[in-house]
Amino acid sequence: MIVVADATCLIALCRIERLDILRRLFGKVNICETVYDEVVIAGKDRPGTKEVREAKWIERKWVKDKIAVRLLEKDLDKGEAETIILASETNANYVILDDKESSQIAKLLGLNVIGTIGLLLLADRLGIITDFKDMMKRLRKAGFRIKDELYDKILKEIEV
Repeated sequence: MIVVADATCLIALCRIERLDILRRLFGKVNICETVYDEVVIAGKDRPGTKEVREAKWIERKWVKDKIAVRLLEKDLDKGEAETIILASETNANYVILDDKESSQIAKLLGLNVIGTIGLLLLADRLGIITDFKDMMKRLRKAGFRIKDELYDKILKEIEV
């Protein structure tokens, strides 16, 4: 399975000390060079720096189609643009994006998009985690942005 992740998910999972969920779900995760730079170089001493740098199962890849990246950069930041193009170039099974606009563009390009919360829901369904509600609370406390209505709706659905 080929999975490409953007920085938001990596940082969010590191903030709640559960980056391992990605490894347990997918085995290996690919990131573009810009995402690596955002998390490890520019993000020095922030959550995710050490974890991503040392994770042997997170593989850095270089995007080939720089023109496509530049075109997407008109609407997205460079990390999101490279993530989408890398997912397209590698025929990824999933691209992990949390930004609404980048998710919409990725879907228009035929990519299968999943976000951080979707990953947690999947991990819960597969029995990888047993504390979904707690994870959601920890994500919010760590600064992960989710609208109150969506947060409440997800928690209600998980209880059903």
